[in-house]
Amino acid sequence: MIGLEKVNGEHSLIMLVYNIKRTINILGVPDLIAKIKAWNSPYKTKDLFLIKTTYLNLFIGFIFFETPQNKFKNSIV
Repeated sequence: MIGLEKVNGEHSLIMLVYNIKRTINILGVPDLIAKIKAWNSPYKTKDLFLIKTTYLNLFIGFIFFETPQNKFKNSIV
């Protein structure tokens, strides 16, 4: 990888994997999975909300703004 931003991203991934492996060695896989499932992160609900609204907006846009010409183009592709 070239560039400081890419190197920082690669380093962050390496540290994440290191910490996950360390946690698995300390807790074990079943306990880690149980703790992740029981974890109440404020980001989970925000991400789910964003995913739902984005999908809904795309779906509504597809339904209401699709013209007969677009239907024909979409069926060919």
